[in-house]
Amino acid sequence: MPIVRPQAVSPGDMVAVVSTSWGGAGLLAERFQRGVLALASLGYKVRVMPHALGTTDGVRGWVSGTREERLKVLASAEAAWQAEIQASSDFDAWTKDRTARRTALLEQVRIKTLAGAAHNASNQAAVWEAQREAVMQFDASEPELDYYRWVERRSTMASAR
Repeated sequence: MPIVRPQAVSPGDMVAVVSTSWGGAGLLAERFQRGVLALASLGYKVRVMPHALGTTDGVRGWVSGTREERLKVLASAEAAWQAEIQASSDFDAWTKDRTARRTALLEQVRIKTLAGAAHNASNQAAVWEAQREAVMQFDASEPELDYYRWVERRSTMASAR
């Protein structure tokens, strides 16, 4: 059976920190925090999952949670990863849609400006000026966002509902 190697992580990818046994990060909090900051400085989105720091219930100090709790943490890390993939896909669709609408607007402005006029250099200058104005209005009403701002904006809009 061939060995299946996972795809390498890249800056911008989400990295989940879990503890499937001992929650030693809670005892070594300073080291743990340095590790989280090091991952973040490399460009990874770091998500510390529940029980990664161990438990504080005084009963299971040597283990990060019950077997069921630790399985739930792994499942939630998987769910968070799937949500991240979906959000990335949604962003790609939003970006393509915005680009298509912006391109269609530019074409409408060009056609409207040239309608009924002969195509010459002065008309071309009028088209460029009209397109510049239309793009400025479009970009003001619907700014281009990078992925992180888009996710922020989307979650703000969802929480406002």
